[in-house]
Amino acid sequence: MPLYGCGENSDEYLGQPQSCLRRSVGEEHRCEHNNQGRESSYCPLWPLKLRPLTRPSQNIRIISCDDGSTFVQVDDHLKHLSHHPLDDEELALVTDAIHPSRIQQAIVLSRSHRAAFLCNNGKLYILVTQDGDDQFTTRVISIPGKQISYIAVRSARIHNPALISGAVALVLGSDSRTVVSFDSWQPMIAWLTDNETKEAPTHSVTFAAPIVKLTSKFAALDEAGTVHVWGVKSTVQPPDPPDEDEAFEEAWNRYVLFGDPIQQWPSRRPEALDYTPRSLPLPPIKKLATGGCYNAGISRAGQLFIWGYRSGKWPEIADVNPMSAAEFKEAAIRNDTGNRLQIVDSAAGRAHVIALGVDGSLWSAGDGLNGQLGIGTRQFGLCTGDGNTDIAANDTGEEFAVHWQKMDTAGILGNGERCEAVFCEGDHTLIVARNNTV
Repeated sequence: MPLYGCGENSDEYLGQPQSCLRRSVGEEHRCEHNNQGRESSYCPLWPLKLRPLTRPSQNIRIISCDDGSTFVQVDDHLKHLSHHPLDDEELALVTDAIHPSRIQQAIVLSRSHRAAFLCNNGKLYILVTQDGDDQFTTRVISIPGKQISYIAVRSARIHNPALISGAVALVLGSDSRTVVSFDSWQPMIAWLTDNETKEAPTHSVTFAAPIVKLTSKFAALDEAGTVHVWGVKSTVQPPDPPDEDEAFEEAWNRYVLFGDPIQQWPSRRPEALDYTPRSLPLPPIKKLATGGCYNAGISRAGQLFIWGYRSGKWPEIADVNPMSAAEFKEAAIRNDTGNRLQIVDSAAGRAHVIALGVDGSLWSAGDGLNGQLGIGTRQFGLCTGDGNTDIAANDTGEEFAVHWQKMDTAGILGNGERCEAVFCEGDHTLIVARNNTV
């Protein structure tokens, strides 16, 4: 089952060769790869089309593709695709403690807690780095206590960088209809292990049907096909800590401008969220994917629905439904004969969506600045505006697919190969293929 990918690769997220960084369409690109702009206006190493990331003989399983990173099982090994991936020694520690085939979910945390891994037996493991005897040691620890079916963690790296995680949501193996939420990691662990310092969950809700999927965007899909969402940022937030002063502001500016590491974060409290769930106006859904700007769901009848937050100031996917809409309309993708295509899988990245048709065709819409649409040089000058392009507000507007584009797979997928599943994360697209001739 080969793995293919396209999108941003200035940090070798998609492997070698490493490509140049692209910041905006308005920036004339000159590099050693295009002979300082004399041979082409773009870097020929930009992965504008799908390219193989693994060998055809390797067995591939996407464990998690969410919230800034992707964990992949490659044969008996664990691979981490991220801007800041776990190193080989850390991954080896994990696989020594847990065989990759047992890992059901993998989550990136922060600070001393490098990552968490949920196994198929409901047990949670954490990769931690500890300071002792004047040196750092890294090890994998098992968390005792209640068995977990699903776990979702909000990123702490933007909102609460001093915390191990942002808010956490759990579904326990003993109660598949109830989701319990906590505002951060430590209270969740204390409750999970029945520690004497434990407090009640920040919020708990029981749905009518068992939960079958939970995402880091705090969206849950239940067995009846209903999608529930919660976690909107509350209007009232904890006050800024006293140690968030001018010195930190200067350190933050240096981090943004030059990448200088921040030595000490302020003692921020967890972000306040509204945990009250609401159900989306959708028909019964069988597959759910959440991303940055957009989310996608496939109905049991093969209909595709896209929803997100519309601004009206820059290009948007034409088929996107506002989150607050009373009724969601189906996204219409038409095949070469003009007939509406049934969709079998979909994925959502930072600002793009990928869809897999029942005929094996791949379709993309949304931001294409870094090649994540997989349509080659067709992405250049893609968006004509239609009255809604504001380049000053969004400098990627010239390469935004408002309407669905058919991805280029001719000559890329091997003989007998057919796309089986699609995944998106950030500005990356991943495709798992299967060889039907074997």
